[in-house]
Amino acid sequence: MWKKDSGYTKNDNLVCGYYLFNSPSGNEPLRQRFREIGTNLELRSNAFSNSVGNLHRGGFLLPAERIGRVSFYKVNPRAGTTALPGSSGSQPSTSSIPAKSPETASAAHAAA
Repeated sequence: MWKKDSGYTKNDNLVCGYYLFNSPSGNEPLRQRFREIGTNLELRSNAFSNSVGNLHRGGFLLPAERIGRVSFYKVNPRAGTTALPGSSGSQPSTSSIPAKSPETASAAHAAA
């Protein structure tokens, strides 16, 4: 993500760094509005929103909570190992990633 040819923009790197250094420990999301974080980073709200979308598609940020129309994101604790390589534009949407079927999960559990 930090390489020049990664497909991520400077804004994406800035937003990712903000989430990494300001997120609470544990599994809690960063409970700040996009407008507040964008103001802290001196980014327009649409640029900030685009970067969050890119990081979400790339597997770095996960939606953790939604209150009304406000979504709060958290850093993917497995981002270093499960984030997909390549630019965020080439990533599949999360809805296209198939979930394990209960039969597959129970068979894997029984084999272990």
